[in-house]
Amino acid sequence: MSSSDTPVKTIIVIQNNTGVDAKKLGYKDWAGQGQPPETISDGGSGNFTQVANTDGSIGGVVYEGVLGYQFIFAWSNKNVVKNQAYTKSLNPGDKIDWDDIKKRLGQSSNTSSDSVSTYSSNAGIDATGGSPTFVAQLKG
Repeated sequence: MSSSDTPVKTIIVIQNNTGVDAKKLGYKDWAGQGQPPETISDGGSGNFTQVANTDGSIGGVVYEGVLGYQFIFAWSNKNVVKNQAYTKSLNPGDKIDWDDIKKRLGQSSNTSSDSVSTYSSNAGIDATGGSPTFVAQLKG
């Protein structure tokens, strides 16, 4: 990677189209630091920046949408490898396993999608670059 690919930050944009406001259930900084919004209004988006540290910008967030369905979004922006995105849609009450999320993120490409019942999630991140944008959607 060139010096322009050295992780600086990841810009996160999460769009909510589930019919209800989405509430944050959990957040994980594996590398870097950010602060996702507590709530994302239906039809709106929640935006935040995770600033990288020496290990890069790697994180995940879980939002709860309509009827308790959960949407996991995770991103990885680090030296040497291409940027990665991961998403998983869960049934109400399913356990959130951060170790499994990080493992699956490490096996993903720069796009990901999933669905449960009639709800879906998708995510993508710029494949390269030190300040990529990660865009995700909750749909219902």
